[in-house]
Amino acid sequence: MKKKLALIFAIVGWVTLTSRLTLSVLNGNETSLITVIRFFSYFTVLTNMLVAIYFTNIALKNASQKNTVWNKAGTLTALATLMTLVAIVYHIMIAPSRNITGLPLLLSSILHTWLPIAIVVFWYRYENMRNVRPKQLLYWLLYPTFYTFYVLLKGYFSGFYPYFFFDITTIGLQQVIVNLFWLLLTISAFLGVFFLLSKRIR
Repeated sequence: MKKKLALIFAIVGWVTLTSRLTLSVLNGNETSLITVIRFFSYFTVLTNMLVAIYFTNIALKNASQKNTVWNKAGTLTALATLMTLVAIVYHIMIAPSRNITGLPLLLSSILHTWLPIAIVVFWYRYENMRNVRPKQLLYWLLYPTFYTFYVLLKGYFSGFYPYFFFDITTIGLQQVIVNLFWLLLTISAFLGVFFLLSKRIR
């Protein structure tokens, strides 16, 4: 059952990401290259890619793959945490100002709502709760940290920031630093919450 669910979620993830990228290229006002680069600037896209890779690995794994990062305790907890934040930030801070319908709305709902729910359910059912350690989760803070540096550096040269709370040209560097501090603090807090939940659930 675990592999079947993982395969279903992997297919949904890859199809949704591919469809969203295709729509962006077809409907974008920039060149295809710029559109693709900007597409992979979104935390939602990159995090959903990690989740799709995770589910693909679980669906196809064999005995020789036990020591990969995707099979270690804590990885599923970290991904469930990050996807939960993707959903919360989107629905509270981004969705109210968006006006999309049809296929874009469906794809957005999958990436921001249904796949976060799917991986949280998968985490609840299949994470090796007993072996989750705080150190394993703290390593995952490197991902949003490097992401912020990537976005700010790319934004400095291109002028494009995927999220308004990163936009130095609009809100200023000082406010961006404050936003990043609270973002990383929130991610750390949610990792702590999921860690404590893992110890209660086990």
